Amino acid sequence: MTVSEGSRIDPRLIADAKARVSVSSLVERSVKLQRAGREFRACCPFHTENTPSFYVNDDKGFYHCFGCGAHGDQLQWLIQHDGMGFTDAATTLLAEAGMGAMPEGLERAAPVQRAAPERRGDYPECVPSIEVARYIWRQQPVPAWRTPVETWLTVRGVHPGKDSPVLERLRFHPRVPTGAWPVEQQPRRFLPAMLATVRKPVLDETGECVVAFMPIGVHVTYLTHDGRAKAGPRKVFGHVAGGGVLLGEWAKETGDDAACIGANELAVAEGIETTLAFMAREEIARGVAALNLNNLQGYPLEDRGGAVPLYDARPDPARAMLCWPGEDRVAIGVDADMKPLKDRIVRERPRIPAVKRDLSGAERADLCASLSSAAWRRTGARVNVGRPPQGQDFNDMAMEGA
Repeated sequence: MTVSEGSRIDPRLIADAKARVSVSSLVERSVKLQRAGREFRACCPFHTENTPSFYVNDDKGFYHCFGCGAHGDQLQWLIQHDGMGFTDAATTLLAEAGMGAMPEGLERAAPVQRAAPERRGDYPECVPSIEVARYIWRQQPVPAWRTPVETWLTVRGVHPGKDSPVLERLRFHPRVPTGAWPVEQQPRRFLPAMLATVRKPVLDETGECVVAFMPIGVHVTYLTHDGRAKAGPRKVFGHVAGGGVLLGEWAKETGDDAACIGANELAVAEGIETTLAFMAREEIARGVAALNLNNLQGYPLEDRGGAVPLYDARPDPARAMLCWPGEDRVAIGVDADMKPLKDRIVRERPRIPAVKRDLSGAERADLCASLSSAAWRRTGARVNVGRPPQGQDFNDMAMEGA
C-alpha cells in the first residue's frame, strides 16, 4: 500500500519493531562491524576516517559516532544512511520485523509524529548532523580563491587559476566545527576547512529525467592554517548517499545544473581532489565527486549463496549510489591505491564453490570499476574507465607530472 507523508504510524508498532530488529542487523548490511566487548565498532559511514569511532550498541538500541556525532536508532539509520523518508523507513522497519504493511497502524488524521530521543546513557545528546551542516553554511564561507584551499589543491597537484571553474564550487572558512556538539550548547573546537555542498539529483515522476540537484549536506576537509596539509579526517555533515559534489563547468550563469546533463562528458571519481586531478588529466570540464567508495560503486548484489560474483559484479539497484539518467558519456576515475579487503565471500566463476578470502587492492579497484560502470551503463550512458598505475591515485600522477 502507498502511504502519504502526512500519515502517522502508531508509535507502539514502531517500538515493537525495534524490539524485534537489532540496530546491528541493519548496519552490518553495508558496514563491516567488529565486536568490541558488548558493542560493535567500525569506521563511520557518515564521514571519512581511518580509525574507527562509530559504535553500535544493541543493548541500548542505538549507533553513535564520536567523530561526527551521528546518532540514532533503527529508524534513524534507515533515514540518515539509506536516505528514506519517515514513512518509508517505518514501513521498511515493520516489514523487517515481520509485521507486514501495517494497515491498522496508519492514522491519517495527524501529521507525522517523531518519537522523543532515547536516553543515550553516558553519551551526551548532540545536535543532528544536518544541523551542523546548516550551521556551517550560515557562517558564510568565502570563495576559495586566494585562501588555504587554493594552496591545498596545489599541494595535491591541482593548479586552479583565478577564473578557473575548479574553484567555482568550493568555499573556505577559517573556523569550522570539528564535529557535532551537545544540544543547547555551542561548538567549541574549530579548524580551517575547505567546504563543498553535497547535492543529490531530483528525478521527475518518470524517474528518467533529472530536474534539479538538491543540497543534502556539506563536505568538510579540515586544513592547517597555511593549507599545506590536512588537519584532521574529512567529514560529511548531513547526508551523502546518492549525492555528490558538482565540480567544474556546470550552470554558473543560470544556476540550472540539471540543464547541463548530457551536454558534454561527465567525469566521476571518489574524492574532490581526485576528481579534479582526473578531470584535468582527461581534459573533461564537468565532474562530480562521490566522496566515498560505496557511493561511487554501490553495493554489489550477492548470489543465492551470499557470495559476490566477481565474474559478473553488479550494483544492487535498491541501494543508493551516485548515478543518474540522461548522461551520454561518462568517464569513471578509479584510484589504484586501495587497501586489501579482508574476509569477503566471493565466487570466481559460475557453478564453482564460493570461497572466503581477502580481496587485494587491485581486485577492489577492478570491482569498483565493474560496479560503477554497470550502474551508469544501465542509464544508457557510454562509459570509459580511467586507472592510474597500481599503487597510485590521480593526485599522485598529477604531482609527478605524469
